[in-house]
Amino acid sequence: MGEGISLEAKSPFMQMLKESVTKPRIIIPGEGLDYSYYIHYLDAVYGIVKAIFSSKTTGEVFSLSFPDEISTLNLAYKILE
Repeated sequence: MGEGISLEAKSPFMQMLKESVTKPRIIIPGEGLDYSYYIHYLDAVYGIVKAIFSSKTTGEVFSLSFPDEISTLNLAYKILE
């Protein structure tokens, strides 16, 4: 969680975070095998600014997210840690 994150968001990530604080267990939607990519907003802004002002990024396609996808089940285990 960070600055500007809405606590009212209905994403599985936000639901699990709220449940980890308010309830004795976390309910994982579905089988927990949905995968997502996460990035901190400051990392995204830094990457975009760096790409804009670097001559090496002209015509390139790149991703700013962490290279490995994270399943909902893995995210739940990490929250419980």
